[in-house]
Amino acid sequence: PLELLSAASAQVVAIDCNAAQNALLHLKVAAIRALPYEEYVRFIGLRDATGTWRDSVYAHLSSALPPQARSFWAGSRPQVRRGVLYGGRFERHMRRLASLARLLRPRAIRALFEFTDLGAQRRFIATTWDRPAWRLAYRLLLSPTVSRVAYRDPAYFAHAQVPVGRTIYERMTHALERHLARENFMVSLTLRGRLPEQDLPPYLTPQGCETIRERLDLLCVEDAEVVEYLARTPPRSFMRFSLSDVPSYLSESAFRQLLAGGIRCG
Repeated sequence: PLELLSAASAQVVAIDCNAAQNALLHLKVAAIRALPYEEYVRFIGLRDATGTWRDSVYAHLSSALPPQARSFWAGSRPQVRRGVLYGGRFERHMRRLASLARLLRPRAIRALFEFTDLGAQRRFIATTWDRPAWRLAYRLLLSPTVSRVAYRDPAYFAHAQVPVGRTIYERMTHALERHLARENFMVSLTLRGRLPEQDLPPYLTPQGCETIRERLDLLCVEDAEVVEYLARTPPRSFMRFSLSDVPSYLSESAFRQLLAGGIRCG
């Protein structure tokens, strides 16, 4: 939602049935609205800060949160103290995988993120990076069985029709032949456990935060299941949709309902 606000001066309706996601969005909004950029990125966890300092900042921000979000963070203060940016289940899972990857290939991963020339990186991928043992590690670590245990989300691969580990490895390798690793957020998150400083999303950049801050009154946050929300929304209400990964968690019939709702409301 914040990236959409940075892209256009139009009303953005953020719909989520997960109270944690909406509480996180409300906290980011309060922080962007109230804090200078450097304090904001320290508070959410992009930059280092002490837990005590984040606690004191949260005490200042909490009064700006809606009651449900305030109640959620009242029970999640340790996460606030650690910084919320990497606190989600997906981010924690990626950090564990990144730590394991650095144990397996510390020098290769360090070298990968030093390239500033795409041609040199391509040669490195062909001669050093792409190895049978590395491909096997991806197939094992990103298999549905391992991910179901480590990621604790039984729906994550529910609709997968391809070998997951092999497919992700092939797509990542293809991406590394077209983009520098240091500028690719997904490669950086997977292998280093953090976002690349060279290519941060708008809500983490000074200019993006300034633009978003001016448009926060255009943001509407809805605690709802998206298919049900669209069913009760008047026709032709929206100009654009960003579905994120919502469809991958729906049944086939619910996916059809989502498309039908989008067509009716678009």
